[in-house]
Amino acid sequence: MSHVKSSQDYIIKIQSAAFNMGAEVSLILPRVYLSELPNDKLLSELGITHTISVIEQSFIPKLESIPNDHWLRLDIADRPNEDLLKHLEETTEFIRRALSESPENKVLVYRSTNTLRKDLN
Repeated sequence: MSHVKSSQDYIIKIQSAAFNMGAEVSLILPRVYLSELPNDKLLSELGITHTISVIEQSFIPKLESIPNDHWLRLDIADRPNEDLLKHLEETTEFIRRALSESPENKVLVYRSTNTLRKDLN
């Protein structure tokens, strides 16, 4: 695992065993990360305890390390014009609850492509 730090962003390059490619993970808030499709190895290396999948249901991989009640699944199409704001209240509450349960908890928000990252910039 190699760490790349800059004044604007923290990026962690992690070799993803399941996809045999490097996964780029951005720390967007303390204990909250943004990434593309994760796997259990990535979640373990980062200490992720909760996930939010922002992806069409048919593409969601089963993550054995995340219990169902620690996984918020949003069935959202991968289109630039998809309305992500309608899910803001639900996702914000999920993140707040996860982080308040324990100072060790970490949340990963993920999508299958870079669409979410582009929407947030």
